[in-house]
Amino acid sequence: MRRFDAWGERRARAGRLVATAILLATACGVRFAQAQAKPAAPKNEGTVGVVRKPKDRTSGLIFGPDWTVKFRDMPADWSDATNLANQLGMQEIFHPRNWNAHDLTPSIVFSFSRKQPGDETPAENMTIDERRSNAHYSLERIVPEPSLVLGPKQKAPVRIYEYTHGWDMVVYSESGPALFMTTLHCESAEECAPFKSFFARFVKSLQYQGNTSVLNEWKQR
Repeated sequence: MRRFDAWGERRARAGRLVATAILLATACGVRFAQAQAKPAAPKNEGTVGVVRKPKDRTSGLIFGPDWTVKFRDMPADWSDATNLANQLGMQEIFHPRNWNAHDLTPSIVFSFSRKQPGDETPAENMTIDERRSNAHYSLERIVPEPSLVLGPKQKAPVRIYEYTHGWDMVVYSESGPALFMTTLHCESAEECAPFKSFFARFVKSLQYQGNTSVLNEWKQR
């Protein structure tokens, strides 16, 4: 089995958290998906934290032991939940102050895997994710969306996953040696509507860096 497919099995998209309703023994008592046993995330992909520019909190870095991902256009009043994300096999979860911590709504869930020989493209990853979703989760429907234009010659496939009690917009993208899956998760399309614009800008801004040398510079800004 290809490594990226294994990563896909391990990562729990926020909508699946509601669908499987397994209680996570944490202080906030959120639910997470565990349709089957998932291997622990490789240590070098676990997230250490998020650093934001002091003068512009909409921009920052998600970072691990030997990697960073730059981002922009995350609202300054949205917080990160790094510890929770790591427990769920993701790299980061962002959420507003008034979110529903039990169902993780609304939230933006970011996950990535570093490419290995034979790994899928974003489009192939989307196809695998659709097939897995249909096989393991209670979906009402999957809705194709226009691709997100990332650059002059780069587009990211987008899918809407609709559940009885959840709604996900998922963008499958890449940056250098990394494949990204970024999810806007809400209870409904109506709840997500105010966030779709900045979510698209956030996804467009994601840039993978292979080291953490930029951290000290950003902390001083």
